[in-house]
Amino acid sequence: MIAFVTGAGRGIGANIARKLAEDGWEVVIAARTPGQVEAVAEEIGCRGVALDVSDREAGEQWPDALGLPADFDVVVANIIAGAIIDLAPHLAAALARGGRLIASGIIAEREALVIKALEAAGLHVESSRAMGEWRCLVAVRT
Repeated sequence: MIAFVTGAGRGIGANIARKLAEDGWEVVIAARTPGQVEAVAEEIGCRGVALDVSDREAGEQWPDALGLPADFDVVVANIIAGAIIDLAPHLAAALARGGRLIASGIIAEREALVIKALEAAGLHVESSRAMGEWRCLVAVRT
């Protein structure tokens, strides 16, 4: 199983990447700050790329232009709703058939827009979890 985790240079993203690696997943991480990516990648023994996926232009370059596989079993996108909406086709394309996108960092008022964008990109939203005003969506590539 292979996972791609955004925002993995520190905080939630880094901890998700650590847990996946600990559980035996092959992990590829991305974050804006090269030094942070390198440190976490070295710590958990994975591949890391310096990439700001919330930057539309940069986000559109992956996975192909960066030499990343386009068949991830899981993509974790802990980024703001606007970036998820803009990158929905790229997030979907990065997943293997049956692969899952875990999208978090979504404010409740933007949830419907994110769901619409994910569905337009060919993903089926399986679930939504709420924590206060924040939402986390799980979507599968059909």
